[in-house]
Amino acid sequence: MTKPAITTLSALNIVPSSTSKNNGVYFPQITLAQKNAIPANLLRNGCVVYQTDDAGANTLQLYANGAWVTITAA
Repeated sequence: MTKPAITTLSALNIVPSSTSKNNGVYFPQITLAQKNAIPANLLRNGCVVYQTDDAGANTLQLYANGAWVTITAA
């Protein structure tokens, strides 16, 4: 079986949808309160979540070097 081509994160459509499951990569979708409730001893570099909030500013968040950072398009 042939392996699929490697796709960079920037080349993927990262738009979670409740109706279409064929549009990219899916990360756990959690609220800010849920993200803040993750015990520190469970967090590891490279953890990625899709953070939702009441203001509608949904962001892709990466845990790196002890802090959450927002992933933005280059």
